[in-house]
Amino acid sequence: MGLIGDHSAIGAGKISLRPTLKDRLRTNKTEVGVFGVAVLFYLIAYFTISGQFFPMLNIASVLAIAAAGQTIVFLIGGIDLSVASVITGASVLASTLLSANVPFVPAVFIVLGSGLIFGIMNGIGITKLKVPPIVMTIATGNILLGVILITTNGRPKPSTSTLLSQLVNGKVFGQITGAIIVMVIVGIFLTWLTKKSTFGRKLYMLGSNLMVAKLSGINTDNVTIKVYALSGFFSGLTGLILLGYTSTSSLNVGNSYLLPSIAAVLLGGTSPLGGKGSYIGTILGAFILTTIISMLTVLQVSQAFRQILQGLIIILFIIVNNSKFFGRN
Repeated sequence: MGLIGDHSAIGAGKISLRPTLKDRLRTNKTEVGVFGVAVLFYLIAYFTISGQFFPMLNIASVLAIAAAGQTIVFLIGGIDLSVASVITGASVLASTLLSANVPFVPAVFIVLGSGLIFGIMNGIGITKLKVPPIVMTIATGNILLGVILITTNGRPKPSTSTLLSQLVNGKVFGQITGAIIVMVIVGIFLTWLTKKSTFGRKLYMLGSNLMVAKLSGINTDNVTIKVYALSGFFSGLTGLILLGYTSTSSLNVGNSYLLPSIAAVLLGGTSPLGGKGSYIGTILGAFILTTIISMLTVLQVSQAFRQILQGLIIILFIIVNNSKFFGRN
């Protein structure tokens, strides 16, 4: 009787299997904790930089999209250090195509397709050639940068597309820009993919225990290749957005997104060991990191100390992420 009474309405005689608010908070305590940190940093920033919420969110959206692929790569216990090179390559390729008067839609598909193919190459190298992810992605990133240098002679062309700039920077609803809308779309897609689809369950199983995943009949090579393909796709998308954001392309445009993309994923509670995390956490992590950088800029902290702080943040959140506070077993 006591057990029934704990889980049902009095006199109803039925056991309720619906999770309580306490159960939901316990299950999603990582996201709840990160959300609390994000709110705290925003409140601090409100008094430091006049509460520029939407400008910060707009900047954070680019970082969040750059970190999208890194998130799902982390979920399987991998890493993608070619993100910066693919972002740069996509930006340079897009500016070259658009400057050559290639129609906008085909140019976009070519850029995104190139990022996808590059990611597939990374995945094949990791799974079929058995090259460690960190080595494979560094090597392919360096190869891509070399190809960019040769093809552009070190002088990539600026974009001539006002349409791309309007799509990225234009206000859609009030202060919400196209870049923020893209981040929301990516967020909805990745949340569905990781939380609701069979593929998502395979991701978490692969990241939690590779051997168990194989014994369960999961084609781990196939999953890994698809994950790196998505990472390349999202890096290509970031390159396009950055080109629209600035209307210029350079050979180091992606460099400033490699370490921050990793930091945003870690800040969002995704474990570098795999099997734990979410893209919603990454979005919050990107917002936290953007808020911190904005505050440091207003306080006129030098670039050197910002780099030091980013490194310390990564170390700190690896420690926290594997602590009992975030429920890591």
